[in-house]
Amino acid sequence: MVWFCQAKDGIRDKLVTVVQTCALPILGTVAVASLLIGSMLGSEVSPTENPALYLHLALTATFFAGVFQASLGLLRYHGVLY
Repeated sequence: MVWFCQAKDGIRDKLVTVVQTCALPILGTVAVASLLIGSMLGSEVSPTENPALYLHLALTATFFAGVFQASLGLLRYHGVLY
């Protein structure tokens, strides 16, 4: 993969490697979940026409997604899953 390349000698190569490896943590499951929530909410409620409802739905969906992911993490930690 391009992200795991090693820096050669120049400062440009080292900077490119730093930028590419710093971008890795934002490609996780939490980022995918937030992108899906944002795209689904945008198709249902307009953030410009009704910003209060959009914010309420976004915070509620984010809360329930976090509770679901935390419960799966706890179940995995205690050996119930996997």
